[in-house]
Amino acid sequence: MTTFFVSYNRADRQWAEWIAWHLEEAGYKTVIQAWDIRPGSNFAVAMQDATAKSDRTIAVLSPDYVEAKFTQAEWSSTEIGDAKKLTTFKLFVIDEAWRFLSHAVIKSYIREALKTWRKKNAAMILATQSSDDLWSSDMLPVVVESCPTKLFLANPDMDGAAYREGFHLNETEAALIARLIPKQQFLLKRPDMAKVLNLHVAAKDHWLFTSNPQDRERRQEAFERYGMQKGLEILGRSTK
Repeated sequence: MTTFFVSYNRADRQWAEWIAWHLEEAGYKTVIQAWDIRPGSNFAVAMQDATAKSDRTIAVLSPDYVEAKFTQAEWSSTEIGDAKKLTTFKLFVIDEAWRFLSHAVIKSYIREALKTWRKKNAAMILATQSSDDLWSSDMLPVVVESCPTKLFLANPDMDGAAYREGFHLNETEAALIARLIPKQQFLLKRPDMAKVLNLHVAAKDHWLFTSNPQDRERRQEAFERYGMQKGLEILGRSTK
């Protein structure tokens, strides 16, 4: 018998329960947070267990669902817990990680993922602009232990002693981070090496991916006037 995991945001709970009720009336089994996951239980373990028991996932899509942190975690659990995809490497990227680390339940999910996802052929990338996010969330020891590969961006004002102690860097590595050229260089740190790498971006790629407010405004104006392809060509020529 097919089992459905119903993924939803709490704002859409009534719709989720309505869907689950009709599925069970039709003879299917369902797993739904409101009925099957007790308050206070370990969210990470509960989500992984729920997706492991289910054959299909139904998402109650809404603006609240798209913006929610919990539903993003549920979808990652669905993919990573799928036994049929064990041979496929899965990569889960969390940008602006401070938003997730500030939430106790999601932080627990990330901690669990960092420690266990290797067994499921999966990995997680945590991206954050400040190391203070890791220190304040008490996640730094877990991240340092579970993430053998680290990328450090330029930080000329960093606390060298804190970086050396927190990230297990030597004096040379910490000095390299302080001297990196912003938006051009980064330090790749692995157990067997530490190396400064240079990022060379083609003009079109710069305009496609830049997040600078002024650049984004110029890009939008160019796209609206010329279309995406021609707009990129014009912007690219302007930076040569």
